[in-house]
Amino acid sequence: MGPASSTGSGPSTLCALLLSNCGISELASSAPFHQTPPKLPEQGWADQLLSVDLHGPIANTHFFTETEIEFDLDPGEVASQRELDAVLQFMHLLANATGRETILTPENQEDIAIFRVRRNEARVEYMPFGGYK
Repeated sequence: MGPASSTGSGPSTLCALLLSNCGISELASSAPFHQTPPKLPEQGWADQLLSVDLHGPIANTHFFTETEIEFDLDPGEVASQRELDAVLQFMHLLANATGRETILTPENQEDIAIFRVRRNEARVEYMPFGGYK
């Protein structure tokens, strides 16, 4: 899933949102998830991994900068409509929480959007072949 970014809330706020609204399966290098999660690394360090269980697919979170957060998914874990719906619901949660659009892209291809969700819109924009015809 492509980068999700926030305006003024930062990754720490997003972490709190995910901890309170999603099933957390792992918070690397930290205490068990029922305890207060550690602070994000100092600027320039990116050694935290947050895995979010979407009731099937697992979204691994990478905090690159204060404005760029990436979630990666294994496409093989999205094998049914129920699992796709869970991914799209998660994209809506992120878009509404950050005030920014969320984009699902192929790995390392952030300029090729497959799904796009905008804040406060129920509609999911689908672009077959990443919008290329």
